[in-house]
Amino acid sequence: MPAFLPKEKKYTSEQANDNRMITVIRWIVEAANGRLKQFKYLDKIVPNSTLPYIFDYISIVAALINAFQAPCIQDTTNDQYIAGEMLQRRNKKNVLEEKLNDKEFLKVEKWEKMEGATDTPKFPPMGLAELNDITLGVFSVKQAISYVNEHIDENGL
Repeated sequence: MPAFLPKEKKYTSEQANDNRMITVIRWIVEAANGRLKQFKYLDKIVPNSTLPYIFDYISIVAALINAFQAPCIQDTTNDQYIAGEMLQRRNKKNVLEEKLNDKEFLKVEKWEKMEGATDTPKFPPMGLAELNDITLGVFSVKQAISYVNEHIDENGL
């Protein structure tokens, strides 16, 4: 399970990376659980008296899911690459956090007022392939889209 935050404001980089690795694995387990719970009998606590038969029930439900629903994971071609990159990036230092914690960096002599879209820096455009490479798969990209939609107001801000 992901680590909890006892008396701390945020995770360390190592804890955050460990939590991300756990989440990548857990989401498929939760997706499979969700599919099982689509069936009325399995969406609540199952009585102990049915334990001798539960394997048979789940086998039948799994057969129905396999026959009539698309697989949870459609494309596995990049799995080895993603796993390798996650392990390689696991202990990578958070350079941005280090820079923000730098006392000299925090000393701002003069703030400049910016006027919306005309003053924003020109960021290089990124394609979906580049985003997938940075986020190690579509899961984070899909999460980001839903996160933005949750937090955007009626004016698009």
